[in-house]
Amino acid sequence: MATIDIETTELAGLGLTAKEDVLVLCSKQGPFIRYSLVMPPGVLIRSTKTPDPDQPFPGNRKVERGRAQKFADYLKANAQSAHGWTCPPHQLRAHPSDIEFKKWVQEQTGLAIVAIEKFRNWDIQDGQHRILGFNLFNDQMQQRVDDLRKLVTKSERNGDEPEVTKKLKRELRDADTTRRAILEDSMVEVVIVVAEESAHRQMFADIAMHAKGINPDFATVLDQRDPVHRIATDLMAGYSPLDGMVNDGQAGRTSSKSEHLFGAKSLADLCHGVIVGPGRVGKRVRDEIERNERLWADRIKDFLNALFESFPDLQRLRRDEIDAPTLRSESLLGSATMLRVLAIAWHELAYSEEDAKSVGEIKAFFAELEPHMRCFEDVEVENSKGETITRKGLSATHPLWGPTGMFQHGNRAPSARQGDVNQFGRTVAGWGRKGIPTA
Repeated sequence: MATIDIETTELAGLGLTAKEDVLVLCSKQGPFIRYSLVMPPGVLIRSTKTPDPDQPFPGNRKVERGRAQKFADYLKANAQSAHGWTCPPHQLRAHPSDIEFKKWVQEQTGLAIVAIEKFRNWDIQDGQHRILGFNLFNDQMQQRVDDLRKLVTKSERNGDEPEVTKKLKRELRDADTTRRAILEDSMVEVVIVVAEESAHRQMFADIAMHAKGINPDFATVLDQRDPVHRIATDLMAGYSPLDGMVNDGQAGRTSSKSEHLFGAKSLADLCHGVIVGPGRVGKRVRDEIERNERLWADRIKDFLNALFESFPDLQRLRRDEIDAPTLRSESLLGSATMLRVLAIAWHELAYSEEDAKSVGEIKAFFAELEPHMRCFEDVEVENSKGETITRKGLSATHPLWGPTGMFQHGNRAPSARQGDVNQFGRTVAGWGRKGIPTA
């Protein structure tokens, strides 16, 4: 039998080796060697264990699918947008045998060549939700591409109108371009820590203990991608009645003792309520808001002006005759959730296609509500120790607010659950049309 001699070194460039040479930045942190590099997200998700919401990794926190899906949706929305997208570095753990140091390129700066196992399955120390998000993005976009390919084939086979097939092909190109833009054409930073598995749990604990989450109010101020957040931030800076009333998040959360009436996130929620009421801001609505940003800013000012003109307590707050903690202790107007309910009611009344009310009519309705805002009284409640104490709050038997089912006995604000806020907003809007219920 004839034999064929093959020089095995010639196969190195054909992808048939178990390892690949990579340029990295080598550094040391305590006893651990760290290799910093960049790679496409598509390579990242093939290099790591896929987080499972139903089965947490040993020594790691449970991952939330909803949070990861939000990141996947963010990638879809911004893969080709002018705003772009961003992603912090990920930290992974590799076993010492997974990476072989080969040579320095420039030892002074830490540049080196290492050989990395091609078939790897590294632990995730930081970035679980983003990596699951990339996995979800990949699965969903690949499914979209596969489905469109089948539809194109079916359309061509059935002899559909050329415009139908052309539209499907355009959607297929767009889907594939979006997928490639994230997974193949972009890069993310990765830090690979070389350590035994026994050190992995402690490293994760150290990261988690020292991590600081961003304040939602400050995140709202920073996020200028969202048109509702942009409107809220502009109002904070340029609408004088709000001077000193809105917490930008730099000094912490807006507590019950805060001198601010509410935070930037709550102001954005008010804007959301005025713009879409109990609805959602999907892509179509978002595009409409961006096209008419100035118009919506003016409409939100109409709502805020109506609040100040209809409720004397808010005027007193603006003139520093009363402070925010005192208002919270005496009136429902000190509750950001209650103001959000009024924003939703405003939308339902002002922008109804069948029975829209004028600004003047809604202000008159708000003025009728005003006497009912100072509704707190001494009530008996049970504290966390099971003791009965007396505190000032809303009685569950209050003739107007009690029947709504939106208040717990002794509280000073309605339920903040999204569904409850939406329902309560519609209820109040109904009062604006039919009259405030009487006992």
